[in-house]
Amino acid sequence: MSSRRPRLLAILTLTITLAALPLGVLASHDFADVPDSNIYHADISALAASGVTTGCGGGNFCPSAFVTREQMAAFMNRLGALAPSKVPVVNAAELDGLDSSQFARSDMPVTGHANCLGSDMAPIGDAMVWSTLEAERKMDAGSGQFTCNLSIPDGSTVTALHATIKDSVDTGSGSCFVLRYALATGVGSLMASTLSSGDLATPGITVITDDVIDDAVIDNATYGYTVRCLLNAAAASLAVMATSVEYTISGLPVD
Repeated sequence: MSSRRPRLLAILTLTITLAALPLGVLASHDFADVPDSNIYHADISALAASGVTTGCGGGNFCPSAFVTREQMAAFMNRLGALAPSKVPVVNAAELDGLDSSQFARSDMPVTGHANCLGSDMAPIGDAMVWSTLEAERKMDAGSGQFTCNLSIPDGSTVTALHATIKDSVDTGSGSCFVLRYALATGVGSLMASTLSSGDLATPGITVITDDVIDDAVIDNATYGYTVRCLLNAAAASLAVMATSVEYTISGLPVD
């Protein structure tokens, strides 16, 4: 019995000591006036851990105090990196060290593509025989044209045009163009074109790429844009498989 007495006394002493301490002292939190029982405890701790707030001084957060406009400005700037060359403290690792000028608006050009599958391309005129097969626009004989409308971000610069042509024999040829049409008059002009595929050396698929890029800046307020492909002298099946207009644009948010 006597050997248990020191242990009981130690437990009793610890119990009395803990009871004498305020509950807030035992809570794991960043500020003395924000105990774990505060419903905003996790939010306040997240701001403190990220560096958005350092509290109101003396180890306190002053959770019920009013925030002035200048204090709010400091919070917002630390959080969103609004000042020049300031890196946000929140999720900074995911930003790969980009400063605020790159985070909000990028000066680096971003590449995009506007694509048409062959099945999206409508035939022009009726002086040809054509049929649809899977993702193709296919001609069985003669010559013809197919077209599709383009949607490209305003201010973009067209940098390349690619098209895929498929021939079942070795006598067909094809070429594609980007055309712009003035919205006020309907007058069209050439903006980009591919090299002609020529007589395909062997049956199969040929990828033709840009030859000329003119008036390359997209102005959606003034023009509408289409891709048009011409298929010529088809002795048997000749098809447009797909087209791709490549463009660059600056001033978009960085991914």
